[in-house]
Amino acid sequence: MSQIRKAVIPAAGCGTRMFPATYAIPKEMLPVAGKPLIQYAIEEAAESGIEEVVLVLSQGKETIIEHCRALRSSISFDPAHSAKLPTIQVAWQQAPRGLADAILTARGFIGEESFAVILPDVLIDSKTPCTAQLAECCDANARCVIAMRDVDSDKTDRFGILELSEEETHSQQTFRIKSLIEKPGPDMAPSTYGIYGRYILPVEIFDCIEEIQPGFGEERQLTDALNLLANKIPAFGFLFEGTHYDAGNHPEFLEASVVYALKNPAAYPDLSNRLEEFLRQHNPQPALSRLAS
Repeated sequence: MSQIRKAVIPAAGCGTRMFPATYAIPKEMLPVAGKPLIQYAIEEAAESGIEEVVLVLSQGKETIIEHCRALRSSISFDPAHSAKLPTIQVAWQQAPRGLADAILTARGFIGEESFAVILPDVLIDSKTPCTAQLAECCDANARCVIAMRDVDSDKTDRFGILELSEEETHSQQTFRIKSLIEKPGPDMAPSTYGIYGRYILPVEIFDCIEEIQPGFGEERQLTDALNLLANKIPAFGFLFEGTHYDAGNHPEFLEASVVYALKNPAAYPDLSNRLEEFLRQHNPQPALSRLAS
């Protein structure tokens, strides 16, 4: 396994899917079970052996820096996470030009080594952090690894979608990528394997980002840059283990809040019983079992 020492956490977006809350607070500071999304991302980086995190921010996201200072002074860093807090650097994205452009903004901090990308509005609840799972399968032959999961065929337009070569495998969970496409409709999707917000990328990705033109949404799309990269070096999709929550939309943000609160009964005593009682009153069918599992 190669040592992945650095991670980029893009946190410059406007958070339009979470309006009106994100008029007042950065999306990445929205709390899930009392802890802001950005902290979950930083803790995942720490638990994955990351030594340096580059936060990509935009104007108006200064509260994220303030929170990171609090983490550094151990005011808010969860003592249950025993891993050392990474060094935190800040890169500023000057305009909302897309995820690929945000990653390109961090180029000066990365140097010549492969690095992780962790999207903070994507929560992945797993025994082994998803970033650590990806890093485990990185070596000289697999320097680009993307977290993937099968998605419902009618939801492909919510994800970047992978076309895989299942004959070319790197492990039982890792498959060679032929191509990628951003948010295709079901009729255009080459598969139902979606991208889930975690990446290990080689430094060649920066040149690929500079080569692409604005695509879906008139932004520089990371899927377009990865598509170009996959034609130059082997790129792989990894079937990660864990439960995924897209905390960048209201329904899954609420679901994640309940699930993560149920995982911490000391902080939320009797929450399970209260939810059971609420659901019995409003829906006689058992409805809590999936959240509590």
